Amino acid sequence: MTGLRIEATKSTPEITLNAKTHIMVLKGRSLPENTRQFYDQIKHWLNSYAPPKGTLICIDVSFTYVSSSSLIALLSILKQLKEHTERGCELKVKWYYEKYDDDLLSIGEDMQHLADVEFEYLEIPD
Repeated sequence: MTGLRIEATKSTPEITLNAKTHIMVLKGRSLPENTRQFYDQIKHWLNSYAPPKGTLICIDVSFTYVSSSSLIALLSILKQLKEHTERGCELKVKWYYEKYDDDLLSIGEDMQHLADVEFEYLEIPD
């Protein structure tokens, strides 16, 4: 299986999904004009993603801005990835937020609760 790479634009985040390292990165601004179309690319890729038992799957999320529709799509993606934990994989989410951005930190905490996945919160210094 090959990876998936989507370059960032002024309204969409950089996406890197690596099937060999099991590292997934979402970085930048996420307010696509058509959220479903943008995030369906990731969901489609995940439908074919089958990590072996015992794999550590790492997701690095570093949004500078994220729309509510993007959060709904991200929640769906997290739930899709969580299914792999039932097969013996481990899921680790790193949620990056800028110092003093309490809103983005709070969004991460809400996502953690809704997805029922453990998050690690990492502050990006000034």
